[in-house]
Amino acid sequence: MVQDLIKASPDPVENLTPEEMMIANISLFAPKDLIWIGKHVNHTQYPFFNPAELWLKNLPINYGTYISGSSYKTRHGSRKPINIDKNKYIIFEHDRISKDQVAQIFINNLKKGMKLVAVVDSGNKSIHGWVLNDDQGEYWRKFYLIHGFCRSAMLNNQPVRLAGGTRYFKATENKNPTIQKLLYLDKSLVKY
Repeated sequence: MVQDLIKASPDPVENLTPEEMMIANISLFAPKDLIWIGKHVNHTQYPFFNPAELWLKNLPINYGTYISGSSYKTRHGSRKPINIDKNKYIIFEHDRISKDQVAQIFINNLKKGMKLVAVVDSGNKSIHGWVLNDDQGEYWRKFYLIHGFCRSAMLNNQPVRLAGGTRYFKATENKNPTIQKLLYLDKSLVKY
């Protein structure tokens, strides 16, 4: 079903380089939107807050592993809710069912009007769906909560995997690094 999701993507996502995937993910934000990108979830201060246009000029290819679905008020704040400017996207993730099952749920909900903007493979067990936080946002949040999706991923300030970033594993996990791949993109839904 992940392959079906890739095929359903309005914008082509196959054969993109990690840099192109990262550009697509960062471009979900307006150029002046102050966004957070970090290698670790605890990177919460400056210099991890920059306008999207600055991230696009200096791609964080070597350290950009996480991003948040919100824009922020100040670079010198943190990801705390009080510093959120706009909660642009709700991220839906479920790591207790297969990626194919999650992809099928996304495909089914696309047919019901869900505004799916992007899907990113975490490089491990899950895929993350980026949905517009518009007048239907709360409906979809409730739907996904009822179906066991991760409550934390839906938080306005929660870090999620950045497309094109590299996921590294602990030595004890005995896994090779993987690219966090962009699986779906609908740029027509992105409104600044």
